[in-house]
Amino acid sequence: MTDNNEVTFHLTTKKIIIIVISLQLAFIGLVLLDKLGVEIPALRQLIGIVYLTFVPGFLILRLLRVNTENILNTFLYSMGLSLSFLMFIGALINFLYPLIGISKPISEMPLIITITIIILFLCFICYLRDKDYSRSISIFINIQLFSPLVLSLLFLLFLAISGTYLVNFYHNNVLLLLLLFVISAIPLLVTFSIFPKDIFPLVVWIISISLLFHASLVSPYVWGADINFELYHASLVKNNQIWDPTIPNNHNAMLSLVMLVPIYSYLLHMDITWIFKIIYPLIFSFVPVGLYKLFKNQVNERRISFLSCCFFMFVITFYTEMLALARQQIAEFFLVLILLIITTKKEISTKNILLLIIFSFSLVVSHYGTSYWFMFSIILAYFILPLLKNKEAKSTITYTFVFTYIVFVWVWYVYTNGAPFKTAISLISHIVNNFNALFSPNAAEGADIIIKSFKSFDPIKKTIIYLNIISQFFISVGILMLLLKRTQKFSREYIALSIVSFIWDVAAVSVPYLTYGGFGATRLYHLSLFLLAPFFVIGFTQFFKKLIKLKSVKETSVQNSVSVFLMIFLLFNTGVVSELCGYELSSQALSYSHNWGDSEDLISNIKFHNWYTNDRDVFSSKWIGNYRENPFKIYADMFRSWRLEGYGGIPRDDLIILTNKTKIEEDCYIYLGKFNTNKDLLTYTRPAGRVLMWWNITEVLPELGITNKIYANSGSEIYYR
Repeated sequence: MTDNNEVTFHLTTKKIIIIVISLQLAFIGLVLLDKLGVEIPALRQLIGIVYLTFVPGFLILRLLRVNTENILNTFLYSMGLSLSFLMFIGALINFLYPLIGISKPISEMPLIITITIIILFLCFICYLRDKDYSRSISIFINIQLFSPLVLSLLFLLFLAISGTYLVNFYHNNVLLLLLLFVISAIPLLVTFSIFPKDIFPLVVWIISISLLFHASLVSPYVWGADINFELYHASLVKNNQIWDPTIPNNHNAMLSLVMLVPIYSYLLHMDITWIFKIIYPLIFSFVPVGLYKLFKNQVNERRISFLSCCFFMFVITFYTEMLALARQQIAEFFLVLILLIITTKKEISTKNILLLIIFSFSLVVSHYGTSYWFMFSIILAYFILPLLKNKEAKSTITYTFVFTYIVFVWVWYVYTNGAPFKTAISLISHIVNNFNALFSPNAAEGADIIIKSFKSFDPIKKTIIYLNIISQFFISVGILMLLLKRTQKFSREYIALSIVSFIWDVAAVSVPYLTYGGFGATRLYHLSLFLLAPFFVIGFTQFFKKLIKLKSVKETSVQNSVSVFLMIFLLFNTGVVSELCGYELSSQALSYSHNWGDSEDLISNIKFHNWYTNDRDVFSSKWIGNYRENPFKIYADMFRSWRLEGYGGIPRDDLIILTNKTKIEEDCYIYLGKFNTNKDLLTYTRPAGRVLMWWNITEVLPELGITNKIYANSGSEIYYR
């Protein structure tokens, strides 16, 4: 016992190896039972996720003898190394195994045998290295974790899972409303010291996973745009049991999709859809936990760190848009690990530099957008650092690190298929053109469109906009306090990166059309909060201290005000207030309960079917994917084309978007989804989802008749021309 609240367990290398081998045997045993037809529900998945997502990284960390500060760092670094291990081992055997006659390396048995042998080898090396190494791993378990108050937090996870079940099958969102009310109150409970400070990381994780599951588990299919393209490329690898890196597409260059997803799907015996809806949100839920550690390292105040994490999670992008971007979820986990290392106030060791290299390359192969954002950020930070005169330890953002990272980007993106690199060139050109457009005569017209759109919003939507503007104001105040050196002492690297992030933030907020493809303002703002979230809390507290002009005011009193703001912020952003007041819902999770797919309100109906996938469209997409004759093209409206790619496995090059200007050729298929046949409409959106357009089917397809209909399922229809 270290004190009255902690129990310490000392794990020697021998005990660690016994635990690892036991997990391995249990996992292999469950796989063999599945082969014999004896399936134990959820057990293979539970043991498998622990084994795959923690064990390899933990052994590598032990092998490197990296001295992490505490169990939280060990846990996060082990997860990161495990994900890197799975991606890189998958890529390695993808290229090597065909050379020795194994034509399908990305399949169940080659993966299990390879990972098992490597894990056993790591155990053997660890034993040889550490048999004379006296130091054991000490795990401190806070007994407060088992108090009734803390265990009651698990009720939030129950509400999230059971709440989505009610929504999916009974169209009742009462449990989700209760969940969001309880989550919104937690920051206030924390500032009133209801929860012990030592368990703040656990509280952050419970909030995180509950918010993510309350949205991701709605609908039995993936929802959104990019997630369908990700589904296509991950399924392509799984179905072919090998990855073809020559396919010229951004998504195909991302190991977070083409390696990690098939590996999890095969070894956990789960459909790829549920990998995206359960496993990826589970991994992503630890991003706020890592941010808590990052913020605490800088401000050295747990309540500020906790409230900063809440602000990050309560911004709507976290639990909506990010769930439709699987590859970015993985990339952001690596991003937070990189930030933990490079913003440390201590001089990092050679072993930590090795971790930095591994996580940096893992970021590059996970998501091109996030890796470019980080690349531009460290380049700018490198030039800002000399302006910061603090005499501290040698900076981690050195010329060598920046150059090495750029080389990683160049080598991977150019020599895999070149598509992400071309995207970056186009992105730079697009940004320049958008900034030039600010000074053109059309800029006023664009502003006028935004103002007119705002005037048409209901009071709830307007309030949400005002709340976000207020939060931006407090971030600006916090950054001003930083520049005036009136805040907590941050590391030089954190200050430099925060200044760069503020530039990204200003660009995202002030230039709403500064987007390329899907990487728009909301995602730029979301990424900037990785460093700016604490400045919201700092700016809020500093502003109100100056406003009330009372130096004796307690810090906790101001933090209570921050908590109240966060409560209001979440209830508006999640659509709870809209639901209670009877306005149109902005929340996909809550709106699904209203079954607006059958609504008489046309706009609600269009938005519902654009976002969610129904059974009829899935069945018809799979049918045309299995039975179409190559190389015939398929015509469909924009949103149905997503489903055709994701669930039909139709390459994007074989899909042609139907609009009122489309010229239809001979020898092709015309695909109509359930929405198209029910409403006799085709839909389209531009740019990046801001302007919704629709046309009557007879206007676009005047010659469509019953004689050339080749498929129908009381919803979707397919025609041959």
